[in-house]
Amino acid sequence: MTLAFRARLCAAASAGLMLVGVLAAPALAAGRGTITGTYTTDAGAPIRDAYVQVWDDDYTWLRDGNTDAQGRYTFRNVPAGPIRLVFQTNGIIQWAQRKLTYDAATTFTLGDGATLTVDEKQVPVGTLAGTVREPNGEPSVEYTATITRADDPLAVSSASPDENGRFAIDLPEGEYKLDLQRGAVQQWWPGKTDPAEAETIVVRAGQTTTADDTLLTSGSLGGTITTATGEPLVNAEVGLYRPGGDSPLALQWTAEDGTWAFPQLLPGRWKVAWRAVGSDTLQWMHETTDPALATTFTVVGSEHTVADDRQVTNGSLSGKLVDTGGAPVAGVTVRAQVASDEWDEGRKAVTQADGTWAIPGVRPAGYAVSFTKEKSNRTQWAYGKTTRDDAQLITVASGHAVTVDDTWLPGATLTVHPVDATTGAPVDGVCVMVSGPDTSDCAATGDLVVNDLAAGPAHLSFSTPDGSFYLSADAPREVTLTAGQNTAVTVPLTLGGKVTASAVEAATGTPLRRACLVLIKPANGGVGDGGGECTNIAGKITTKAAAPGTYQVFVFAPEGYGHQWLGATGGTGEQKLAAKITVKPGKVARTPDVRVDKAGAITGTVTDENDAPLPGANVAYSAWGLRVGGSNDVETDEKGRYTIGRLGPYAWPLIFTTGTHPRQWSGNTANRNQAAAIAVTAGATAAYDIALQPGVPVTGTVAVAPGLPTARWNLTAFNAATGDQLAEFDGSEASDGGYRMAVLPGQQIKLGWSVYDDEAGVDQRGFYVDAVELGSAVKIPVPRSGTVVDLVVGR
Repeated sequence: MTLAFRARLCAAASAGLMLVGVLAAPALAAGRGTITGTYTTDAGAPIRDAYVQVWDDDYTWLRDGNTDAQGRYTFRNVPAGPIRLVFQTNGIIQWAQRKLTYDAATTFTLGDGATLTVDEKQVPVGTLAGTVREPNGEPSVEYTATITRADDPLAVSSASPDENGRFAIDLPEGEYKLDLQRGAVQQWWPGKTDPAEAETIVVRAGQTTTADDTLLTSGSLGGTITTATGEPLVNAEVGLYRPGGDSPLALQWTAEDGTWAFPQLLPGRWKVAWRAVGSDTLQWMHETTDPALATTFTVVGSEHTVADDRQVTNGSLSGKLVDTGGAPVAGVTVRAQVASDEWDEGRKAVTQADGTWAIPGVRPAGYAVSFTKEKSNRTQWAYGKTTRDDAQLITVASGHAVTVDDTWLPGATLTVHPVDATTGAPVDGVCVMVSGPDTSDCAATGDLVVNDLAAGPAHLSFSTPDGSFYLSADAPREVTLTAGQNTAVTVPLTLGGKVTASAVEAATGTPLRRACLVLIKPANGGVGDGGGECTNIAGKITTKAAAPGTYQVFVFAPEGYGHQWLGATGGTGEQKLAAKITVKPGKVARTPDVRVDKAGAITGTVTDENDAPLPGANVAYSAWGLRVGGSNDVETDEKGRYTIGRLGPYAWPLIFTTGTHPRQWSGNTANRNQAAAIAVTAGATAAYDIALQPGVPVTGTVAVAPGLPTARWNLTAFNAATGDQLAEFDGSEASDGGYRMAVLPGQQIKLGWSVYDDEAGVDQRGFYVDAVELGSAVKIPVPRSGTVVDLVVGR
């Protein structure tokens, strides 16, 4: 008896998972430890020769072995970290502690140099047994009984019969389904040909459950396969499929005369596919390469069903595309895709000057034929349909030529009228992106007219050229385009300003290329992803247009140099000391000269409040966005150690982010402006250790505005002084409608929210209370006891 275990969500998932020979080598780690324990029956008797495996918490096998006569096992030199244990004996597999799946298994932590003891008792088991007979009543001795847990289709056991046709297998207590298989014959208990009709069998601990069955009377399916000219096709591989299945249940090969057969086959519905020797084409009966068009054969008990076939030859597709007036439409891409295969890229042609097109060498199948104008990216499907779901199925039979003539439907027109948001004067050089048909266009001057768009809802977004002082439109537009009609949209654009700068090497005054500037608004968080706009070979940069307002500048330095916040007379590591640049509409503001120094680094250890190392802690010099992911950062190793480089030789605060402690800056503060700054020297590495401190709860209830998705919301806590993101909460985890986040006490925070539903087109954001931007959000004090804030998300 064997039990095949397959781990979900894991590339190693397969029926052979428990076989060491098919597994990767053990993972390596710096720390090592020992795992020991015993495996006993539920009554406490030792289980000898049980197979034991050690897995880490990332689906990687680490060690394996067997228990001795006392049921004891020991694994030495095991990589330290989270581990899970699995035990197998007599076909029963269980995970510590007494769990039946990897996902439910207990995760233990093995420390560096430590010994972990895990004693395991076998789960209560019962027996499933039964006698299987042939249709004439004689015992059947040539079948396999396969038993599957009703709640876990990946937990599979199997048993073979004895000379009396009886099988028996011990199983953990639970509900199971049983199927019997012999060759291509497979049936489900009791006497069913459809797995959906299988009944559940209950196995109870300490009891034997009986599940007798009789094999159904089988029929047979077979025939002859020939070449296109009628010659026998020898050694063709013939597969037997259930309707809708994508893997063969059994295989046969044609004989010298092209014949084949499945001699024992359960009554029911079947499909047959075959492949000639040396061919990559799988052909389905009758005469098609498309499984959706394959013939379904009905096999009846004690009867033979004939299924002959011959090798197909390619056909062709051709046609003509004209407009509603009958004039030919040239330059349109025609694509024929197998309709039943969503991944088929199809074969293509382009309509000629007279509107005709042709695709030769088309395999026999059912096709969706589409027509696409590349400029507008508008697509329609034969015949005259605007969606693929409505397309007519075009069937190409073996050796046949099929004609598909169609009429190009009238398109919609979009006119964009860009104007200055203040004066109403026309603005030149605007570009529009139309999502839906996904096309874009730009106008050098004046209004922008886009023709031949698909009718229906469209999402518009607008941008301006790099040389313009105008900003891209503040918000996208939703419009409905109508075939044969013009839709006009007026777009007010805000006049912004630009920033110019010069970068030099601080030590020599030499112009510095690839120093990249990012404009940051004070009190709006840290540096985001991306490297900004960079200086040219002369060390010069003039940025794209930015909204009017006050900014500070972060400079990403080229290789070998240190990053910096731009100060009035040089670099600094603290944003609070950075120079402030005022951007005015239509003007170019000049920054102080960017003087870039050689780099240094900071190293240290991150621990918890009890001085235990914190592996995997994120260390950064900027408060990256929690929903965006880490940026400009490093992570601590298994001993909590880190080194972060590319820092200019200034005093730098660092921010620490973990899954166990609230986000905090060096000096254990949530306010970047109050953080401890670590002095960095060029070419050297400064030292800074920190013991992260626990936080206090920010809790409350969340009500979602009417009409919005109740589970698709998120909260983010910001430091009120700096705008740095400190904590977040995912509304899908709010089973009781409440939320909980941990932050450091002694600060003021602001709460931001978002609510979204892609299918419904919902994407709203705001701040507590009734604010649309961070600056106008309410400040919430956080005392040492924590605080409670109830709020409504959505508008």
